[in-house]
Amino acid sequence: MNKFVKSLNKCALELDEEFSNSRSNDRPNKKVKSGLIFLPFGHKLTPQQSQALVFNFHSIQSKFYQANKRLKRAQSNIEKLKTLPPPSCKQKEVEAQKKLIDEKIKQLKDEENLGSSIICSTDSFLSLILTQQCSCRNNDILQKKCKISSGGLSVKVVIKCKKCKEILSFQNEPQDTNYTKAFAAATLCGRLNRQEFQNSMLTLENAKKALYASIEDAKKNGKNALTIGFDAS
Repeated sequence: MNKFVKSLNKCALELDEEFSNSRSNDRPNKKVKSGLIFLPFGHKLTPQQSQALVFNFHSIQSKFYQANKRLKRAQSNIEKLKTLPPPSCKQKEVEAQKKLIDEKIKQLKDEENLGSSIICSTDSFLSLILTQQCSCRNNDILQKKCKISSGGLSVKVVIKCKKCKEILSFQNEPQDTNYTKAFAAATLCGRLNRQEFQNSMLTLENAKKALYASIEDAKKNGKNALTIGFDAS
């Protein structure tokens, strides 16, 4: 409050000096300042009015302070955006990285002759693994060495970062869970032998591929609806 009073006293002296100069120069238009009539002895206010004026001033000053902070933050963000590469370059980098990941996924699937799904989508599973960052925050697929192994429905992927040499291991099965044994038990409970179970899985896979092919064909021909039929006899 003392600082505010000192500021008011300083402002009052400046206004008095300005009023004195306006009288000596015979310039009556100077008696109006900021849309208010300038009085040599000041405006008469009650203590309550003075207090309300102080509170109002502080409220406006606080709003200006917050607005100034937001403006500086916006200016800082603009400067950061200026240093970023053009969106086209960034988009090309993202597309190139996605293409490399897709190629790596195909390579890993071919190595172990994996199907399109291991409980979940194989592509999605491998994509999530390949895009994981190590401790050095390396996300470049060219700077990673991958090794995949599988047995039954179990798939294990080991990734070694060429930069920091960190080794990360990922598996599609939760701890203490064996998908192969679980499926075998489910098959026995369903009174299916091994051949019947294999035929069922093969049928599902072929139906899935046929469905995807039908969807792509419908898109090319501009169809908005697709009728699917399946004979399970």
